[in-house]
Amino acid sequence: MSYYLAPSLKQLRDEIDAAHPGRDKKSDGWIGDASHSARKSDHNPDYSAGGVVRAIDVDISDIDVNKLMAVLKNDSRVNYFIYNYSIYGASSFAKRRYTGSNPHTQHIHVSIKHSKSAERAGAWGYSGGSVKPVASKPKPVSKPKPAKAKGTDENRSIQTALKTMGLKVGVIDGVNGPMQKAAVKAFQKHHNLVQDGNWGPVTQKAFTLNKAVQKALRDEGYTKQIVDGYYGDQTAANVRDYQRRVGLAVDGLAGPKTLKKLGVK
Repeated sequence: MSYYLAPSLKQLRDEIDAAHPGRDKKSDGWIGDASHSARKSDHNPDYSAGGVVRAIDVDISDIDVNKLMAVLKNDSRVNYFIYNYSIYGASSFAKRRYTGSNPHTQHIHVSIKHSKSAERAGAWGYSGGSVKPVASKPKPVSKPKPAKAKGTDENRSIQTALKTMGLKVGVIDGVNGPMQKAAVKAFQKHHNLVQDGNWGPVTQKAFTLNKAVQKALRDEGYTKQIVDGYYGDQTAANVRDYQRRVGLAVDGLAGPKTLKKLGVK
């Protein structure tokens, strides 16, 4: 014959579950084990009454035990309950010492009366109370991403010029980052300037003068001359050749006399 939990106890358990979602149910139980079967217990099915089980155990880890005990004392369906070495029953649910083998310290045992009215479902009025908070993992705190630096048109022009010279600047983004500074230092080193990585007035002047010299050389017929502002080997070779042609000292440098002859101011 099959057995079942009394509807009233099932409803009590449902109310507790609803009040404490995710509660610990490790010590929950209702159907008796072998030790219960060997003795008289409300955990054993009463087959004379259709197989009804008239007792449940409710784990006390995450519930309001005092609230539950008050609810049980005020419900006429309850015969007795056991908790923490004590049994509550008889007149006004007087507290007595419980000496059974299981002290019921991990759960509270509830037995209903042996009557049809005690088995019937009906609200118990358990709505929780102060509950032990369920531990949860703290959410990882994400570090705010640093604000992306905004590029400028001036830096884009500088980066484009440096890239045209064959110097590495990475992405043309207008941000004066490490690659731009390194490229500027390379330009400054080649032109015997202070290597501070900043495209200041002195560096700008050298760049502008170089382009003027290169443009003048192009105008003089040096078709292989690139106008990029970088005084490289090709520019120096063209200057030497030009100096020979016009009778100037041949040093490959665009000094005052060479500049004057080229018409560069």
